Amino acid sequence: MRIRLWAAVMAALVVTACGGSSGTTPVEPPPVTPDSFLISLIPDCGDSTLEFPGGSRLCSAEATWNTGSKVSVTFSASWSATGSAVSVESGKVTPMAPGEATVTVAYGGKTASVKLVVKKKDTFTWAELPPLSEAGRQIIEAWNIGTARRVTRVTDTVIKVWAQPGIDPEDLRLAGQFWSGYIKSLRFEIVPDSASAHTVVYLDPTIVPPVAAYGGPLKVSGGSIQKGSIRVSPVAIAGMSAQANRVHLFAHELGHVLGISGHPSGCHLMSYGCTKTELDSTMSEVYTWLYNAEAGIKIAP
Repeated sequence: MRIRLWAAVMAALVVTACGGSSGTTPVEPPPVTPDSFLISLIPDCGDSTLEFPGGSRLCSAEATWNTGSKVSVTFSASWSATGSAVSVESGKVTPMAPGEATVTVAYGGKTASVKLVVKKKDTFTWAELPPLSEAGRQIIEAWNIGTARRVTRVTDTVIKVWAQPGIDPEDLRLAGQFWSGYIKSLRFEIVPDSASAHTVVYLDPTIVPPVAAYGGPLKVSGGSIQKGSIRVSPVAIAGMSAQANRVHLFAHELGHVLGISGHPSGCHLMSYGCTKTELDSTMSEVYTWLYNAEAGIKIAP
């Protein structure tokens, strides 16, 4: 068996020497004695996480012989992958869909595998709107957005929200349902750390009733994302025993995160001191224009 394996290795070396790519980095040849045999095969794909959509990554494979010699066999080994998350050819791994995959390399009668995870790439994007009508411009300017910066909207996006301990993430999830139902391209996801969040929600003891919270807009500045924020009064939130009241508060503040600064007139979700959990006809008309949204959606509770 060892002699046949040694002969196969010698044959592979002849092919490489005669027909190999001129751009291939030379590797140390394996030992050339009849007593040589392979003792280990180690693949290396670097970071175990890939993003989809995203670029390909080259995995390598190193063979170790009983003599102690180590040889790169990346391009002479056979590669395969399970599932549909990645494809692999000659060690080149390409992400195909979110999911998990096992990449296996085979050489000289030995096999070895590595597990990879493909995550969906953060597709946070902003789209510029067509020109406003005069009536629409006046409405937008009345909200103090569009005057100091161009009006933008979030599209095809997962907005990641982090909640400080002491704030119930379920309240935020339900509040996000209002905007996710109203803006079909938008979804909120509660994340466990603030570093990866687009919006952070935290308790601020400097805020005291009658003010319950402040919401700051999420926007792009200089090509980078400026995080949105919701600062909540600990006293106010502790006094809201009914979940519906807390959800109403967070839905209102998420409206500020999405770009409404100020409190437009009327009695609706974004007006001041109104307990309605919907947008009135004027707000619905503008938001339909602003986000291609649907009118008449109410908060879950």
